[in-house]
Amino acid sequence: MNLCMCEALPRVRNATEIVVLQHPHERRHPIGTARLVRHALERVRLHVVAGSVRDGLRAEVELSNRAALLYPHRDARRLESLPADERPDQLVVLDGTWSQAKGLYRDNAWLCDLPHVSLTPDTPSAYRIRREPSDVHVSTLEAIVHALAILEPDLDGLGALREAFVRMIDRRIAARARRFEPRSRRRKRQVKSALPPRFRESMEHVVCVHGETVQKALRRDPRIPELLHWVAVRASTGEVFDEVAVPANPPREEHLELVGLDRQRFERALGPEAMDAAWSRFRRETDILVAWNERVVPLLNAYCAESRSGRVDLGTSLSTCAEAVTLTVRPLLARVGLPRSGRVEEVLAGLGIESSASPSRARRRLDATLAVLEEAVRVDDAKMADAARLAASATPAQSKSRS
Repeated sequence: MNLCMCEALPRVRNATEIVVLQHPHERRHPIGTARLVRHALERVRLHVVAGSVRDGLRAEVELSNRAALLYPHRDARRLESLPADERPDQLVVLDGTWSQAKGLYRDNAWLCDLPHVSLTPDTPSAYRIRREPSDVHVSTLEAIVHALAILEPDLDGLGALREAFVRMIDRRIAARARRFEPRSRRRKRQVKSALPPRFRESMEHVVCVHGETVQKALRRDPRIPELLHWVAVRASTGEVFDEVAVPANPPREEHLELVGLDRQRFERALGPEAMDAAWSRFRRETDILVAWNERVVPLLNAYCAESRSGRVDLGTSLSTCAEAVTLTVRPLLARVGLPRSGRVEEVLAGLGIESSASPSRARRRLDATLAVLEEAVRVDDAKMADAARLAASATPAQSKSRS
């Protein structure tokens, strides 16, 4: 099936210039929406960012002094709330998955200097091939259409552009269904996610966590891991928690080099009480903590449960993590048919996804955990979409013969 939509695209004569910074992996995506934007809009620039995830993804773009960045930052202003004299004449948009967009934002410090604006979509994304972190996250094309509708309410062609996008998604799903349709169907099965229902229904509450430990030789008890570095990222917003703990014995230089920490970080290290207070400010009651394996979350519990007189009963101590809903990523991979053997960075490499360039190992493994989780969700979404199309295309006679 020919999925090209070029002839169906309207010509949109926008006055606000759209500047798209595209992650290099997104350029090869067969149904990326940025290419539709490039063909349809009159004033648009598409920059494929050079570099790699390991070495950094950096771009140099000339912008006007009234440019703004469309990004769901916690300090971003709602685009529709801006008065006319403060509205941008150029809008920078990051194109990629949520983790890829965060990487572009992290590696290009000049983006932080731009005024940040955000959107409040009226409806969830129609990009059913990828699952967005929450209802406020939409595809690149949908975000641009929504933004232009606010900035230029009389602009013609935006509705036709979104309709062409929806038709492209429908055709892609139909093509997948025909490609993977079995020759004989025994019975119609209910379409279910392979991932836990609580997880799929609450993606906006996911917080990925990871912890580094002190080397065994310096622990009070070599059998009990001791926390050294605790990091977390809120998947829906990109908000990061990154704190170093105060171990019983200072780690050696070779271990600090291994985990990507320096002595200066320990000048700001947090003791058990301070760590618990900082984590309590970051954590929300609705959070679902997601770690690579089951050994991660107890690290913080054990550290924050220490008192000046020594260890206390974890069951009656601080509730920082103990009452939170927790999931581990490794078992989820088997559910969707992805490999899960090895460390998280090894699994990430096996999936063909580059690791982040963060200097600390904890942050690299945290980013890898989130990226692998997003890939598992993407694969699960694709399988459910295929199954739904197969079920919907069954004829009444076929359905009756299976009953």
